[in-house]
Amino acid sequence: MPLSMPGLFLGVWVVAAAPGSAKAEDDPPRVLTQTPEYCLQLESLLGDVARRNPFPLPGEVQALADDGQLMCERGQIRGGIARLRRALIMLRETQGGG
Repeated sequence: MPLSMPGLFLGVWVVAAAPGSAKAEDDPPRVLTQTPEYCLQLESLLGDVARRNPFPLPGEVQALADDGQLMCERGQIRGGIARLRRALIMLRETQGGG
């Protein structure tokens, strides 16, 4: 049974590159929310990256993705998002893209 947290604030983060860097000038800030929709977006993105990977997902990446998806389904959005994002980062690193 998931724990209930009364008054839980679902925050909004703005992510931007360091001032003065080329990245900051090229890309607008991204707004990331802690919502079930963002969980689905991350799951979809992770699936897309995994499909392009010619090899099975590394065990740790698959475990994080599975845990993240399960947590999102159970309403544990913050933890689910954290695990899905970490799985995506790890997968990109294994592909030489990070």
